[in-house]
Amino acid sequence: MTTRTGVFDPYVTRLASEWDLTAPGESWRSVEGSLVMVDISGFTNLSEKLARRGRIGAEELTAVLSRVFGDMLDVAYGRGGSLLKFGGDALLLLFDGHEHAHSAVGAAIDMRAALRESSRIPTSVGKIPLRMSVGVHSGPIDLFFVGESHRELIISGPAATLTTEMESAADANEIVVSSTTKELIPSDYTANAKGNGWLLRKRSIPGSEAGPVLREPQSDEAMERFVPVGLRETLRSGLREPEHRVATVGFLKYKGVDSLLATHGAKRVATALEELVTTIQAAADAENVTFLATDIDSDGGKIILVAGVPSAREDDEGRVLRTARRILDADPALPIRIGVNRGHVFSGDVGTSFRSTYTIMGDTVNLAARLMAAAEPGSLYASPGVVDRSTTMFRTEALKPFLVKGKEKPVQAFELFEEIGTRPAEFGGELPFMGRDESLQLLATEMETAATGAGRSVTVTGDTGMGKTRILQELRSRTEGTFWFTVRGEPHGKDNTYYALTGPLMALLGMERGSQAEMGEALTRFLSERAAGVLAYAPLIGDVLQIEMESTPETAEIEARFLPDRTADALLDLFEAVLDDVAVLAFDDGHWLDDATVSLVRKLAGVAKDRKWLVVSAARTGGAEFEPIGLELPLEPLKRNDARAIVVSSTQNAPLRPTEVDHLVTRAGGNPLFLSEIIKIVRETGQTADLPDSLDSVVSSQIDQLPPLTKQVMRYSSVLGRSFPRLVLSELLAPEGMELDQATRRDLSRYIEADGPDRWRFRHAVVHDIAYQGLSYRRRRQLHARAADVIERLAGDDTDSVAEILATHFSEGGEYEKAWHYAVLAGDRARSRYELAEATAQYRIAVDSCRRIDGLSTNERARVFEALGDVCDTSGRYAEAERAYQSARELLQDDRPSQARLMSKIGLIREKAGHLSVALRWFRRGLHLVDGDTSATESIVDLSLAYGGIRFRQGRFEETIDWCNAVLDRSDLTDSQRAHALYLIVTAYAHVGSAEAVPAALEAIEIYERINDLVGLGNVLNNLGVHAYYRGDWDQAVDLWTRSEDARRRAGDLSGAAASVNNLAEVYSDQGRVGEAEDMFRQALYEWDSSGIKAGVGLALLNLGRVLTRLGRLEEASVELQKGLELFQAMGAQAYVFEARVRQAEVHLFARRFDEACELANRILRDMPTDASTLMQRAALHRVLGYCAASEADLETAERELRRSLAEAIKADSQFETAMALEALSRILPDNPECPDWNDGQAERLSRLGVIATPVVPVS
Repeated sequence: MTTRTGVFDPYVTRLASEWDLTAPGESWRSVEGSLVMVDISGFTNLSEKLARRGRIGAEELTAVLSRVFGDMLDVAYGRGGSLLKFGGDALLLLFDGHEHAHSAVGAAIDMRAALRESSRIPTSVGKIPLRMSVGVHSGPIDLFFVGESHRELIISGPAATLTTEMESAADANEIVVSSTTKELIPSDYTANAKGNGWLLRKRSIPGSEAGPVLREPQSDEAMERFVPVGLRETLRSGLREPEHRVATVGFLKYKGVDSLLATHGAKRVATALEELVTTIQAAADAENVTFLATDIDSDGGKIILVAGVPSAREDDEGRVLRTARRILDADPALPIRIGVNRGHVFSGDVGTSFRSTYTIMGDTVNLAARLMAAAEPGSLYASPGVVDRSTTMFRTEALKPFLVKGKEKPVQAFELFEEIGTRPAEFGGELPFMGRDESLQLLATEMETAATGAGRSVTVTGDTGMGKTRILQELRSRTEGTFWFTVRGEPHGKDNTYYALTGPLMALLGMERGSQAEMGEALTRFLSERAAGVLAYAPLIGDVLQIEMESTPETAEIEARFLPDRTADALLDLFEAVLDDVAVLAFDDGHWLDDATVSLVRKLAGVAKDRKWLVVSAARTGGAEFEPIGLELPLEPLKRNDARAIVVSSTQNAPLRPTEVDHLVTRAGGNPLFLSEIIKIVRETGQTADLPDSLDSVVSSQIDQLPPLTKQVMRYSSVLGRSFPRLVLSELLAPEGMELDQATRRDLSRYIEADGPDRWRFRHAVVHDIAYQGLSYRRRRQLHARAADVIERLAGDDTDSVAEILATHFSEGGEYEKAWHYAVLAGDRARSRYELAEATAQYRIAVDSCRRIDGLSTNERARVFEALGDVCDTSGRYAEAERAYQSARELLQDDRPSQARLMSKIGLIREKAGHLSVALRWFRRGLHLVDGDTSATESIVDLSLAYGGIRFRQGRFEETIDWCNAVLDRSDLTDSQRAHALYLIVTAYAHVGSAEAVPAALEAIEIYERINDLVGLGNVLNNLGVHAYYRGDWDQAVDLWTRSEDARRRAGDLSGAAASVNNLAEVYSDQGRVGEAEDMFRQALYEWDSSGIKAGVGLALLNLGRVLTRLGRLEEASVELQKGLELFQAMGAQAYVFEARVRQAEVHLFARRFDEACELANRILRDMPTDASTLMQRAALHRVLGYCAASEADLETAERELRRSLAEAIKADSQFETAMALEALSRILPDNPECPDWNDGQAERLSRLGVIATPVVPVS
């Protein structure tokens, strides 16, 4: 039974579909007609500019192509032409029948006019004039119809060569015709010679249009023969969404047709092309690589292969490379060269409703063509990305970087030769192994049991990326000395008997590849020496190793149907003979093993019980390809805390903000592969929003297994977010005539699950993201706009409750006025709730929308820019905050109070970045701007407090107190301003030992609690904790800092919370809880570093250096202290510079470098101010000098320095420093009459402070 839907008609040229009707069984025919080759000049420039815009540029390029070529095809078909080939930015058209030459040149002129009209439409990179160069040749045209899995029309030979030659001779806007065409048209149509052709001078050719030539209708089954295998399902479904995809593209060029035709005739050329195309088809079809298209070329032609389009599979890179290598190894009669590249492409239709081409566009395609052009005949060139990602390894030779068209810099490529093996599995790069301890311990226990002679079998199972290979590697690293025999399945080996076993077995037998005779002799020799019982069955082992050997009497008698079982038995006997001690037989990626190898694994597991073997396999969950053998060990997603620890550990050199860490952890969903690849791209780009191509390929290969309708539903669903109402999805799908029926839900169940009774939810954030990224931008806009209308309508009068989602959909749908309205509403609401991430997202939408709409006042725009700056500032996004503030300043240039307020905020950001002098300049500028302006009270106060804060950073505490008091004396303060002045003065009082800190802090707390300012409350609690710490009330300090951390985290002020954590760690460090303290200092360091808080980073480094000193890790301590010192020196924060040097002196002391410690301590004391702000530092330095003197047995000097230390500590009212001085005195001078009092004094103080241990200073 046949069907006729016409679904394939637009993709098959009329000439191909009617070939068998006019020349049945023939592979060559000559047609009298005219070929027209049209090449668009200016298109390369356009494509290069659009390529810089990434995926959206490729999509726009395709849209421009469709518009331009659609108009041109309308003209050509109106003149009776037919599209034969589409080649990126070129068309090949055939005109046959009566007056074909006249029709051809007339069409060429009309297409030039159509292009002129089409190119006037602007693009996102401006108007780029497009021109065309055209070559026309008339006469007998050689056409070839070849191929086995599909029939492919090839245009090649002298006529094709002349046509390309004419096009090459033509400059922009020129039409060059060959001499034979010139003879067939009126003489006044042509002008001067151009190259070997003639320039057409006519601007128009009158005459009635011939109209399109209709094809003979044929069934879909008949038309399918002319469509490549890899495209049939996609085209048949009729559900061809243009898509963004990651693809591996192979360009192949063949030459030599013209000379072969001249010497041996068309039949010989047809045979050579049949051989070439059939070879290519067989190699491509075997690897599921798509034979995409063929194109014309001088003296030959080009063929395009692609993997990843229209469907992705695992190891697309390897599939194309193996295909290319096998084509070259077949040594076809026509010389060929191949170039391969991978990357992002945009796939879809180009053309009109009556004639289209399914194609791919993008810079990836262009570079593959350039590599092909650079390759020598018989060679294969590939870009590094292809070579590195292929599971099959090849012998390669790095080429010297070379320039290609369209690239400013030289490109790197490799020439590939024969296959040399399988690439070892990657195990997550540098990522730590976490979250799998129980599973690893189970495997280790099974290994221990096997080592006793009671062999075990285990199968590790899990979804893609769950870490099956990694856990095997970890087991191997922890079983050094144990023999491992490892086999790894590969996608392309599934149908090849013992494919995966061949290489590992060769290695086990100590053999290398060589001639058949050499390998046969080596195998026989090995079996004779090590496994004599298997020698009679050597030919069976030889089959597995791909060695041709003469049959033995024993193997000659085996019937063919029993050969697989007997081969497995021979292999089993071989393993038993060779592996006579403890061994692990590991079979990774078991789902890719062929049936014979799987059967062997089961046999090995069966005999392992009586041997010292652990047979361990790893395979994916849910497949019938590999049923678990022995004990099943399923790997579940990583727990959130484990995943978070991996992210933090892996990004220490460039820490992420806590919100970014949480985002990555959520996105990975506990999948170690996803986590690893996301971290990798974060390391490379510093961006957390991007997804790596590797994940795109992995997930797309799974999505592409869905039926076309189900895949389309899934992509459409992704527009609604990760979780969405069922009703909204139904309404979204309805205009497309789609519904989520039971069959579709069943197909989607692996990826989308119920989220309560009324919602659906993507199981995995990465799957959602990749499904969404595959949609064309045009379709995304349509669906977002539709979703916004649906959600707004369903919300009725309560649209405010869904403002967040409406803002997103209206923004993405291009309805910016509504996006502005809902984004401002949602941003303000989120900010009031301290939901900083949501507020930031909404304000971003608002500021983007306000740039695209009219009618908003300057103040409205500026308020939202400033609000964006505020939430970014609080959440540690300082660069973005400053940009937002600067945008607000540009809008408010005539508003001096607002300018001053914004200057204050910018200066504070500069302060956090450690640029104290720059911050002061901003504050001075602001104060100067509003000096004497009675309407700028708020700005003056903010700037004054900011100025005082800088003085505090610089260690000028008395000046800080003066600035704060000047503010507090004002009668026009707001509650927030008064509280701010109070909390700042608290810290300054604490550093100078003033008792006035407490009442000031209590008043500030009362204000902040009343006005519900969590950030301010956290700040003053933190500063009051500092005062309690110095006063010696550490229990209260811990309580205050714990409350401060809580308030700051609730407000979203994570960098402020890090300050509280740092302070708590200082207490723990002094109390002797050094292990806890180190962890907390590292946490604070990570959070401050991720936010760019330079002062915080420096402080954490100093504290980390001190705790490392107390832990005895002196080299590490020196490194951290030096980093902190250099940072504070660059900032000009002199108080912290002195603190860093004090701690460096302590390192010298603990390292017994007494001379260096003494010299540095004395130098610091000479340079350091002698006011109250340095009392505790001077106490520490005199204590260092006392210990140094004691080390030289100079007890008189030691006592003098230690008594000075005690005096400074008492003056500072520091209980801890006092205890440390007393402890030093009692230790150095045990016979002193005051020693009992010293002991009692230090014991009482240390007990009150909760100190459990103090560092022991070496003095002898």
